[in-house]
Amino acid sequence: MRKYVFVGMMCGAMLGACPAYAKEEFHEEEGYHEERAFDFFRWKTSLGQLCKTSDIIIVGKLKGRKLTGKKMSICAETAYTFQVERVLDGNTSARTIVVHGFEDGLDEFTLYELKTNSTCVVFCSHKEGYPLSDKSDFDLLSLSFEKAKLPWRVSKWLITMNDRGVIQVDGETAEAYEQAIKGHLEYIRSKDVFGYFDFLRGLSKSNIERIRRDALEDLHSLTRYSASEDNLEKILGYPDLTGEEKAVVQESLDIQRAWKRRAEEAKKEREEKE
Repeated sequence: MRKYVFVGMMCGAMLGACPAYAKEEFHEEEGYHEERAFDFFRWKTSLGQLCKTSDIIIVGKLKGRKLTGKKMSICAETAYTFQVERVLDGNTSARTIVVHGFEDGLDEFTLYELKTNSTCVVFCSHKEGYPLSDKSDFDLLSLSFEKAKLPWRVSKWLITMNDRGVIQVDGETAEAYEQAIKGHLEYIRSKDVFGYFDFLRGLSKSNIERIRRDALEDLHSLTRYSASEDNLEKILGYPDLTGEEKAVVQESLDIQRAWKRRAEEAKKEREEKE
């Protein structure tokens, strides 16, 4: 429930930055109901976004859970104890980690579905609240970023973006997710727009739905906010672009040009008034 309240608060400020399909589905007079809120929330919790906002990313085995907050009708704060098997990003030498999340039952995958000894990829943040609102160290929508230094002792770990920050894996999918996460981090940190674009194109053909769908969300973010006009023009020259990829890049280029045009018009108006 917390995430829908959060999305409702953010939609007004962020709607102009949403991919076109999200804007087309929004009708102010109808309100931002849960279906549309989920589309927006999913866009902000793609694998690429989670890699940016999380302080540590681990692969761990669920060993226990404990209710830590007052249980409400659809929401209960719960502490999950994971036995750390591998650290994919961040610094921790802990053999076990306790992370807090909410069992709200509103997502396609919910935390209460986790069974003891389930193996999961877990994205963790050390700050209260949602990373989208309180991590000002880097721009969530840009390609380059620096993560904040962790305090000497983290008093409470939180699952980044709740349900979307835990991915249950098995022997077949674990390797695919680990490679996807490592690739996201590598290309984001290298600031290689073209390499990241090609990487996301590859992920968009994955046979794993979450990886495939999130790659398309990240492709929107990359072309819309991180690639320059020159970058996009060069990408449009790729001979092997699919029709969908070309449409995404062209739309982003048109929007960038429109933003630039509006900025120039606003500047001219200010100069004329002076």
